[in-house]
Amino acid sequence: MTPTRLTAGLAVLFGVVSLWLLLRIWHTDDVSQLSAAAFLVGLSFWVLSPYAILVVAARIGKFRTVTWGALAVLVVIGYIGNFDYADANFHFASKSDPQNALVFLVLPFVQNVVAVVSMGLLLAIGYWLDRRKR
Repeated sequence: MTPTRLTAGLAVLFGVVSLWLLLRIWHTDDVSQLSAAAFLVGLSFWVLSPYAILVVAARIGKFRTVTWGALAVLVVIGYIGNFDYADANFHFASKSDPQNALVFLVLPFVQNVVAVVSMGLLLAIGYWLDRRKR
């Protein structure tokens, strides 16, 4: 199996779990208003954005460091992200607090930064290894 397919499959798995945890913490009576429903759709895209970045990197990556590195970074940010989302829902390591839901706003930003910086570093390493090989 290619690293691109593995990355896409794991991204779908992590994305489904993340969306389920997001919808589980959201109150259903709040979605009756159009503005709240629009916010929920935007928040869903925001939660899925780090996984999409890594799938695109694995798909268009020229070097093996990028294609396999995208899979490794996806595993790390997917596990950490979903654990934090599950903790906001089920309170494994935290106490119940209404502000726990802010993790769905803040954590995707951190995941996006980690994904972009990691892919930049892996691209530079791949370019350096390719030049060294010639």
